[in-house]
Amino acid sequence: MPAKFSTQDIVEATNGIILSEGKNKVVGRVVWKLEDIQSGDWFIAISSSYQDSHDDLKEAVTRGACGCIVNRRANYAFAPKDSDINLIAVADTKSALLDLVRAWRFKVNPRVIGVSGGSGRQSTMVLIHEFLKENYRIHLAFMNSITWLSCIKEVLAMPAETELLIFEAGGIERGDVSRISGSLDPQLAVLTRLNKELTVFKRDVLQAAMYCEILEAIDNSNDNGYAVIYDASPLVTARVKDLQCNYQANLFSQTSSLSLNWLKAIEIETISAAMQDAIGCNVMLGDLWCAVETAKAMGLTQAKIAEFFVDVEPAIH
Repeated sequence: MPAKFSTQDIVEATNGIILSEGKNKVVGRVVWKLEDIQSGDWFIAISSSYQDSHDDLKEAVTRGACGCIVNRRANYAFAPKDSDINLIAVADTKSALLDLVRAWRFKVNPRVIGVSGGSGRQSTMVLIHEFLKENYRIHLAFMNSITWLSCIKEVLAMPAETELLIFEAGGIERGDVSRISGSLDPQLAVLTRLNKELTVFKRDVLQAAMYCEILEAIDNSNDNGYAVIYDASPLVTARVKDLQCNYQANLFSQTSSLSLNWLKAIEIETISAAMQDAIGCNVMLGDLWCAVETAKAMGLTQAKIAEFFVDVEPAIH
């Protein structure tokens, strides 16, 4: 069952204020696209630079929304505060949505792995899933948007019985990765390959810094924070050194020869071909290293991981 919230759940998670309350006590999903609304859902008004979703409140209710979560204002188009709809005001709906994501993450309380980087995020996630699926009930939260919304929709679709959440964090601006990562507090962060360097050095530096934001979100409250870092790029190496975060780190530059020297090139090619069929993307050496080291950090032995490569295609399909 995906995340569902009552009026009280939303108020407590977001520090919101009830402006009006309908007759029915409702528990529903939270959605921000009109076309996604099903009867009983909450509509949260997420605005963009060219559209104010607060103008869509009437349409949302018409489509079946049980109530709306809005920015704090004196008045709302088509949604008077004394009407018979559930209306909750928050300081900022974008922050409120992240607060609700965080509330669901801690209600389910799985172990959390965050995967960021310029390339190979999804192939790394699928490989980690294949290594660990016999040990955990896993939910993969891929990105639906390259904006700050990231994988929020998929995180809110996480079943309550999930034991391990693996989420994808990417973006186009500084702060995109840190917003979702900071809401999910991963115990283990994976930094995959950086995209091929750009032509402008300053932009390369910003790109490395953006993807390294996930390292700043690692939950090390019980001294068990861990990072798997593909540091083939000197810009990543420099950024990791600057961060000086308090977690254990496994660097590609230090362990790659020990991790993958038992794999033959033909096996990597076979895995890549199978992944191409499964999810439409190839697997590179860096993706495989990240997945293997993550599985080992989660307790899998080298022998158990090696079993995966005995018959690669059936294992992936």
